Parts: sequence; structure tokens; C-alpha cells
Amino acid sequence: MRISIIMNEINVGGNALLIYGFHRGTEGVAIPTLVSRGVAAVVITVKLLNKECSVHIERILRYQFDWSMVKRILSIGIPNGMENSMFQLGKIIVLSLISTFGTYVIAANAVGNAVAMFSCLPGMAITLAVTTVISRCVGAGDYEQVRYYNFKLLVSTHAGMIISILSMWIF
Repeated sequence: MRISIIMNEINVGGNALLIYGFHRGTEGVAIPTLVSRGVAAVVITVKLLNKECSVHIERILRYQFDWSMVKRILSIGIPNGMENSMFQLGKIIVLSLISTFGTYVIAANAVGNAVAMFSCLPGMAITLAVTTVISRCVGAGDYEQVRYYNFKLLVSTHAGMIISILSMWIF
């Protein structure tokens, strides 16, 4: 709490100084925010290195890369990143096209996107549950429950999304 108070005092004081004293505008807000969070991060790290505290971190640097694990992670991460990049590029192209049509079309697109998000809500909500449930089952070493709950939550996700999509389509 004290560190948070110090961080906020640095932020507010820096904002006042840079905005009103040096007339920096947006920079006057951004710089103190960055500095205050950096100071808070350093102070918290120093406090966590104190072994006398009940919650602390060890001062050991034993970082070794497990290259087979890195390769497995990258074999999933790189294609996923490329797919996400292509999706975002597609969104940018569509938005650049929509922006040429005027403010009414831009507003209609924004409303349509907001309404369309409702069809994704069941999937997003159950995804949060899947992570926790499957992780607990894997941690317990019960892979039969992993398969059971994975199937059950997948069916629940599809049912929820079908219901929400049909409801949107009807209304």
C-alpha cells in the first residue's frame, strides 16, 4: 500500500510539474506514469529480495534454456502468431475500406461489431473455465478426467454459442 501511495504521488506530482510547469501536454502525463511505475517495480523487487520477509524471492540466477521445450513452444507460437497477424491485417484492410464510406458507415460498423461480440461471449466465458479445470486435472495426473471435461466443456461452448447466435439471428 505504501509503495502504491508513493507511485501515485510521483505520478500526480510529475503530471502537475510537466503539464502546468513545463506545458508538455500528453507527454506530461505519459512520462510521470512511466517513471512512477518503474520506481514502484524497482522498490517492490528490492523488497522481495529481502529474505527476512515471509514472501520473498531467491537471489539465484540459474537460467538454463531447455531447447527442446523452446522448440515445442515456438512450433505452436510462430504459426499462431502468423495466423493472428494475418487476421489483424485483414481487419485493418476492412477498416480502411469502411473508413472511406463516411461516419454513418463507421458508426454502423462499430455497432455491428459490438453486437456481434455477444455471440462470442459463451465461448470466451467457458474458455476461462477450461483453463482452470483442465489444469487441475492435469496437475492431479487424471488424464481421463481431462478428456471428459474437455469434451463436456466443448459441447457446452458449442451449445451456448448456437443459442446466442440463433437468438441474435431471430432478433
